Amino acid sequence: KFNKLFKSLKGHIFQGALKLRHINVLIKQPNGKYEETRIVQNIGRVRSIRENELGEIYFATDSGQLYRLTKSFKDSK
Repeated sequence: KFNKLFKSLKGHIFQGALKLRHINVLIKQPNGKYEETRIVQNIGRVRSIRENELGEIYFATDSGQLYRLTKSFKDSK
Protein backbone atom coordinates (compact mmCIF):
# COMPACT_ATOMS: atom_id res chain seq x y z
CA LYS A 1 0.00 0.00 0.00
CA PHE A 2 2.89 2.38 0.64
CA ASN A 3 3.39 2.67 -3.10
CA LYS A 4 0.19 4.74 -3.27
CA LEU A 5 1.53 7.63 -1.19
CA PHE A 6 5.09 6.94 -0.11
CA LYS A 7 6.85 5.15 -2.95
CA SER A 8 10.31 5.28 -1.37
CA LEU A 9 9.03 3.55 1.81
CA LYS A 10 7.61 0.46 0.12
CA GLY A 11 8.95 -2.70 1.73
CA HIS A 12 10.62 -0.91 4.64
CA ILE A 13 9.93 -1.40 8.36
CA PHE A 14 8.57 1.34 10.64
CA GLN A 15 9.75 1.29 14.26
CA GLY A 16 8.43 3.46 17.08
CA ALA A 17 10.75 4.29 19.97
CA LEU A 18 9.23 4.38 23.44
CA LYS A 19 12.20 5.84 25.29
CA LEU A 20 13.69 8.21 22.71
CA ARG A 21 10.32 9.38 21.31
CA HIS A 22 10.78 9.06 17.58
CA ILE A 23 9.92 6.92 14.55
CA ASN A 24 12.55 5.15 12.47
CA VAL A 25 12.32 3.60 9.06
CA LEU A 26 14.52 0.51 8.72
CA ILE A 27 15.81 0.15 5.18
CA LYS A 28 17.23 -3.22 4.14
CA GLN A 29 20.56 -2.89 2.37
CA PRO A 30 21.85 -5.26 -0.36
CA ASN A 31 24.22 -6.83 2.21
CA GLY A 32 21.21 -7.89 4.33
CA LYS A 33 21.81 -5.31 7.09
CA TYR A 34 19.38 -2.52 7.93
CA GLU A 35 20.00 1.21 7.80
CA GLU A 36 18.01 3.26 10.30
CA THR A 37 16.57 6.66 9.34
CA ARG A 38 14.61 8.90 11.73
CA ILE A 39 11.59 10.49 10.12
CA VAL A 40 9.75 11.97 13.14
CA GLN A 41 11.28 13.15 16.44
CA ASN A 42 10.20 14.49 19.84
CA ILE A 43 6.57 13.41 19.58
CA GLY A 44 6.19 11.34 22.72
CA ARG A 45 6.29 7.61 23.25
CA VAL A 46 5.05 5.97 20.05
CA ARG A 47 2.69 3.10 20.83
CA SER A 48 1.23 2.15 17.48
CA ILE A 49 1.93 2.69 13.78
CA ARG A 50 -0.67 1.66 11.19
CA GLU A 51 -1.44 2.05 7.52
CA ASN A 52 -5.00 2.38 6.20
CA GLU A 53 -6.42 1.09 2.89
CA LEU A 54 -5.45 4.35 1.14
CA GLY A 55 -1.81 3.97 2.14
CA GLU A 56 -1.95 6.75 4.76
CA ILE A 57 0.26 6.16 7.79
CA TYR A 58 -1.06 6.92 11.29
CA PHE A 59 0.68 6.68 14.64
CA ALA A 60 -0.44 7.12 18.24
CA THR A 61 1.44 8.15 21.36
CA ASP A 62 1.14 7.33 25.07
CA SER A 63 -0.59 10.64 25.67
CA GLY A 64 -3.46 9.65 23.36
CA GLN A 65 -2.43 11.86 20.46
CA LEU A 66 -3.11 10.53 16.96
CA TYR A 67 -0.97 11.71 14.04
CA ARG A 68 -1.00 11.18 10.27
CA LEU A 69 2.15 11.19 8.17
CA THR A 70 1.57 13.47 5.19
CA LYS A 71 3.22 14.05 1.83
CA SER A 72 5.19 16.92 3.35
CA PHE A 73 7.45 14.08 4.45
CA LYS A 74 9.99 14.12 1.60
CA ASP A 75 9.29 11.09 -0.54
CA SER A 76 11.71 11.64 -3.38
CA LYS A 77 10.96 8.55 -5.48
